[in-house]
Amino acid sequence: MKAVEAIQKKIFTLPDLQHQVYAWKMKGKTVAFTNGCFDILHEGHIFSLSQAARAADYLIVALNSDSSTRALKGKERPINLEQSRALVLASLIM
Repeated sequence: MKAVEAIQKKIFTLPDLQHQVYAWKMKGKTVAFTNGCFDILHEGHIFSLSQAARAADYLIVALNSDSSTRALKGKERPINLEQSRALVLASLIM
């Protein structure tokens, strides 16, 4: 269960993220940002995320909501719900 708790600590609300980014920047760290639906994670996602992670000390990955993903991808999407997609992304080590 500790592994799941450690992964969940990587998932931020917007206010908490803003505070964290400020703290990183105060320490002189760089921050990169990317976003997407990440509904069906594939090789292109991994490549893109790994490239983005190389650009800074920290990478923020914003995740489209279920409703946003549905609007972009169609009524049958997302296949994986927002919380599940967030956990999968947070478990990646870049």
